[in-house]
Parts: sequence; structure tokens; C-alpha cells
Amino acid sequence: MLLLHRHLDRTDVLAGITGALVVGSTSPDVVALEARKSADRRGAVRGSGSADEDGRVVNLAEHRLAAVPADEQPLPSVDKYDILLGRETS
Repeated sequence: MLLLHRHLDRTDVLAGITGALVVGSTSPDVVALEARKSADRRGAVRGSGSADEDGRVVNLAEHRLAAVPADEQPLPSVDKYDILLGRETS
């Protein structure tokens, strides 16, 4: 969060902190998203993707989980290890 000033104006960073506190969050992700949203409104940054169509703050943890596909691989078999131990099946 402290490095936001390298990419955004001071006013946008302060708006991000204020926006995060308004929604009851101290998460650096929320501060960064709100700061980018403030910069978008001023026209300083394009395409930040910090909010959905309703203007709701996007939770990055939910976004990351939604972007990861389900693991469809079968569980590995340990039968070969049982043979090494002198057992026939697990």
C-alpha cells in the first residue's frame, strides 16, 4: 500500500484509504482498488478493473478463486509404494 504513490497521485491514494475505511476494510488490496477507481474517475488511469458493473468493490480473494478452474485429476495411487513395502494392496 505504501508504494501506491509511485503509480498514483497523492489524492488518489488518500481517496483509496478513505474508500476502504468507508466499507470497513483495512486491506491493502481494497485501498489499491479504491485508489485506482479514484484515478479512473479523474481520467488518470485506464482499465484498472477495480470494480464490477455495479460499482461494487471487487474482493480479490473471491476473484482469484473464481479464476482458478476446479482440479479434475484423479487422486494418485499408492499401490506401487505398498509393493515396495512388501504388501500387495493398500
